[in-house]
Amino acid sequence: RNQYRFVTQKLETAQKTNILSLTEHGLEEIPEQVFQLTSLRTLDLSKNKIQNLGKISQLKELKSLNCDENVLSTRSLSTISKLSKLTTLSLAKNRLINPADQSFPSLPPKVKTLKVHGNSFSSIPRQICDPKLPLEKLDLSYNNLACVPP
Repeated sequence: RNQYRFVTQKLETAQKTNILSLTEHGLEEIPEQVFQLTSLRTLDLSKNKIQNLGKISQLKELKSLNCDENVLSTRSLSTISKLSKLTTLSLAKNRLINPADQSFPSLPPKVKTLKVHGNSFSSIPRQICDPKLPLEKLDLSYNNLACVPP
């Protein structure tokens, strides 16, 4: 109950700052109130137990999203491509794989920094190699890469 009050205080502050950190709160899902913060620019959900990004695509102003150390699967990322202003995306130490059916989602069009280290990629998803992306920093360390595309 006390933790819920603490999250509520953070949500109230985020309405003014457009920055929200819910790191290390033991969350299994993103609180519904987060999706009402439509002016949010920075969201840190790291070190939780989140399995799904829910209605994350409603956060149209989001520029930075940190979901490190959760339990996200590749399929749970399907809506991230709709975050048209996102420039930094960190998905390190989750349960991401490069599925045979190539279901890894397209990346947001403005993403410059992508961190996906500590996952289980055996190859680099073609969506990450898209030449139209303005990607400047890519961290694929600590994966199970068997091959790298030319």
